[in-house]
Amino acid sequence: MIIRVANLDDIPFIHQVYLAAAGSDVPESNWEKLISEGGVLVAETDNDIIGFGGIDVTAVEQIKWLYVTPEIQGTGVGARILAEMEKLGWDSGHDSLRLHANPPAIEFYRRQGYEKVEAGQQIGHDHDGLEMIKYRT
Repeated sequence: MIIRVANLDDIPFIHQVYLAAAGSDVPESNWEKLISEGGVLVAETDNDIIGFGGIDVTAVEQIKWLYVTPEIQGTGVGARILAEMEKLGWDSGHDSLRLHANPPAIEFYRRQGYEKVEAGQQIGHDHDGLEMIKYRT
């Protein structure tokens, strides 16, 4: 398996992973913007994209997406994609990285070193989940 920076030709495959993992759709324009900025990584095996993640180092919540196909969840692929996104964040000068975790992903992020953002520091969201942060060590 390799993890690489996505390109615009990967969008249909990223979309397939997203539909398989999340069961819903997301506007592709967001993917195009981050792909153009080098902020989307894909995990690929045998020329198949099996996961992807997005980071926007200019945003308040930098980690935007992390999805892997259901059949490989729990195999470490998501953790490897996240670690590569974190490197991008640390290399851009961040001392902490933030995200909004969907309820099923909260424990995954805790295992990766993320913790709950304190109430007075939260941005607020209109959907379920937990604002989390990881500090550079």
